[in-house]
Order: sequence, then C-alpha cells, then structure tokens
Amino acid sequence: MVFIFNFHGQNSYTDYAVGTHWGSDHFILYESDEERFAGHQRLNEAHGKWYEAYHEKCMNRNHKLLLYVPARTCIILCPYE
Repeated sequence: MVFIFNFHGQNSYTDYAVGTHWGSDHFILYESDEERFAGHQRLNEAHGKWYEAYHEKCMNRNHKLLLYVPARTCIILCPYE
C-alpha cells in the first residue's frame, strides 16, 4: 500500500507525483476527507477510480502516480497487483 499525508493547513496539491514500487494501477482504499471522518469530501469523485502508474522513476521508485492531495488529509492507495 501507499500512504500519503498532507498535514499543511491550507495547501492542496494537484498532479502531485508519488513514487511507487508497483507498476499496476492503484485505487483509494481509505482517505480521511470522507464525511464519516468530518472531512470536506473533496475526493468523493476519486472513489472507484483507478490511478495509472506511470513507468517513470520518482522518489527512488520505478513508477509514479499523479494525485490530487487536499490539505489536511491522508490517503491510502492499494495497487492492483
């Protein structure tokens, strides 16, 4: 699994590159911006969506994902493989 944390109080990031060891697509398993966690639901459209793993090195890993990472959230992604 891939864990992403954005502790910044105001800055959200679009197309944020995250390195991964897996070459298959990833999906959101959990994220803290859901209504049940008193979040702002900024990632609701991301549920059920597969994030493509690009075959480019990033953060000393062979593949990368491009994600929207809202402020004050954590995201847990799971690879298909």
